[in-house]
Amino acid sequence: MKKLNNKLWNYKAILIFTILFLAPNLFAQKKKEDIKSKEYIEAENFFQQLRNDKTIYFGIGISKIRKDSIQKAIRLAKKEAMNELSGSIKSRVMRVLTINLDDTRKQKSNGKWSEEIVEKMKSFSVSHTDEILVNVTTSKPYIDYPKKGLVQVACYINKANYKKFIEDGINKKKKIIRDFITNGNNRFSSGKYISALNNWLQAYNYLNQFFNDLPISDKIDSSGIEKNVGVYLYNQISIFFENLKLASLSSDLLFDVNGNINHRPEILVQYRDEEGVLHNVGKLPLIVQFIEGSGRIPQKIITGINGRASVNIYKIDPFYKRAVIRISVDTADYSRLKEFANLKLPFVDLTFNKMKTVALSVSYNINGKIVIPPNLFNDIQSNLLQNGFQVVETKITNKKPTKKDFNNVNKTFSDYLVFVYINSGKASTIGEYKNLFVSSSNAAVFLYALPNNNLVSSKQLHTVQGYGTTMSDAGWDGFYHLSPKILNTVNIILDNIK
Repeated sequence: MKKLNNKLWNYKAILIFTILFLAPNLFAQKKKEDIKSKEYIEAENFFQQLRNDKTIYFGIGISKIRKDSIQKAIRLAKKEAMNELSGSIKSRVMRVLTINLDDTRKQKSNGKWSEEIVEKMKSFSVSHTDEILVNVTTSKPYIDYPKKGLVQVACYINKANYKKFIEDGINKKKKIIRDFITNGNNRFSSGKYISALNNWLQAYNYLNQFFNDLPISDKIDSSGIEKNVGVYLYNQISIFFENLKLASLSSDLLFDVNGNINHRPEILVQYRDEEGVLHNVGKLPLIVQFIEGSGRIPQKIITGINGRASVNIYKIDPFYKRAVIRISVDTADYSRLKEFANLKLPFVDLTFNKMKTVALSVSYNINGKIVIPPNLFNDIQSNLLQNGFQVVETKITNKKPTKKDFNNVNKTFSDYLVFVYINSGKASTIGEYKNLFVSSSNAAVFLYALPNNNLVSSKQLHTVQGYGTTMSDAGWDGFYHLSPKILNTVNIILDNIK
């Protein structure tokens, strides 16, 4: 019985010890658990309200609390929350852009976006997201939430700020582009083609400036259907140039050895519509350039309201047998056209042929003195002109042209040399008549091809006798007998000119 009482006493002692020493600790632990529960409930309520709030965009970040530092865990949670918020804003930016997935010009064959477009999308969304992330609100860190050993943080912004800085801004930019397209379409319909082109190109420039050439969609015409703005503009501009026609209104364009043209060339620029009707295109800037030959020409011209433009050519280098001038659309002010890979700009070529030119030398050696008989020279020149040749006068005093003579003739840029040499020997008296003279006259006609100085044809005429009361009269009498034969011979050898 005594032992039983001792055991009961020991149990009582243990119970008293527990009450006196352990109960306060248990109470403190219970109180601490009550405090955690309140923080947890606060966090639960906060994040629930966050998710239900339709006026904000938010991101949530969670990080594990490690032994080294709770502050590091908080920083990592904030960073994750910002990344989630940023991603949410980026997706909304892309939604406002209404990217059109039917952009065939900038897709791979498997239908996926090209790396170039993907990078542009990222760049655009990042830059526009950064504009509003400076006003982000960050919640306090919630320790041991959603479970022990974790910290959770939220970052959020007001949707009104997003709409003000991003959505409204993007829509305003789209409207600027849409207005230029509308103006361009209206001007095109009224026949103001160049004004329409300028509006479309301005819209294309803004598309690049505002959206870095992203495939933006918008309701840009009367159909009310969302269309890819870039593709629409690309097609409008391409079709315009495909149906643009440049034509020459001049034929038989020639230039002489001085580089002068026979008449000023003129061209006509027209647009062929869907029904095949041609419309004159005024105020189109054109560029003029040699593709063969050289000379002095205006570098730029512009069509009049009637679609016509004349080319005031100052000089064509007579060194060349022909020259070709190309007139095409001047794209200097339209740098964006370089991005139109398959765009074929219209042009027209004007061909100028150098007039067949004959250097003509008629020399008459009478009694040792060289003269140019004007009547014979004029008659030969007249025949050459009637046969379509240009004539350049030259003077050769020898029986045959020397190297020096050829050098001088080639400076005239002539194609041929017709050389007539007439000689009357010293006249003598006839018998005992001191006032009656006779003279023997002969002539030779030569045709040379220049600039190689090749002899093409030559003809030696028979000697004739001339009579007169003086030595000079006798020589000229022989000359007059030879003249018709010389003229006939020149006409014959002209058949050798090709």
